[in-house]
Amino acid sequence: MRACRELRGFQIGTLSVKNPSILPLLSKNGRAFSTLLELLQSKVQRAVLTRIETAMSRFWRKKSKNPQLLLSSSLYDEETFYAAFSKDFKKAQSEVVMESPYMTRRRAKELAPLCLKLTQKGVKVRINTRNPNHHDDNLRIQACIAIKILKDAGVNIRLCNDMRHRKLAVIDKVILWEGSLNMLSHSNSREIMRRTVSRELSEQMLRFTGMNSWRS
Repeated sequence: MRACRELRGFQIGTLSVKNPSILPLLSKNGRAFSTLLELLQSKVQRAVLTRIETAMSRFWRKKSKNPQLLLSSSLYDEETFYAAFSKDFKKAQSEVVMESPYMTRRRAKELAPLCLKLTQKGVKVRINTRNPNHHDDNLRIQACIAIKILKDAGVNIRLCNDMRHRKLAVIDKVILWEGSLNMLSHSNSREIMRRTVSRELSEQMLRFTGMNSWRS
């Protein structure tokens, strides 16, 4: 009778068991109909899961033309970072926003020619860095020299007094670089950087850090 009670009013597709007059017939083969009920329930579950997967797929297609880009990333170390970063940097079409707490003359001279080419094309290049007054004597001198070199290349520099230590770069709001490497001062330490291609994650980083909000 358990199967009969569960089948009362059960409906899937065109199958309907609502007529009480057939319940005695069902009770004679309760085990068989319990199995049938389980099979039908399994089909319903699979149908529901399929609909959920379809709905989620449609959602992500609306959020991104290619949802796989949300998870497209690769790792680099101190030996492979600069070649890959320079390649992205050269291809910038609208803006480059960077955060590097420290700067040295050497790294600034390496980046300045690339910055000049971009700024001459109208691409905005912005760099957030610590105020040199927060560094010791040697780093302060290096930072001041680096800032002048980059400003001469058309770069906008924002000096920060909040002792930030983030190492970030966002290119065209699509490519996100993040990790431990000081892009404008690295010398010989072991570091790691992640490159992510995702408009969603790039814009999320910009919003979360405010690194592109120059009024703050």
